[in-house]
Amino acid sequence: MVATKATDKGSRTPPPVPEPGLFDYFGSFPVWMLKIIQLITPDFLIKKPKQDNPPKK
Repeated sequence: MVATKATDKGSRTPPPVPEPGLFDYFGSFPVWMLKIIQLITPDFLIKKPKQDNPPKK
């Protein structure tokens, strides 16, 4: 019974993190400033995470 509780505890996903408000701070930067920087940054400068989907033939 103890082993079952240990596996259940490890399989849980963490709760979703709420998005910070516009006037909150992320580190030492205000969120509104980070959103403006994100808006004006060109897409080719932003690294997007690779998707693990295999290529289709």
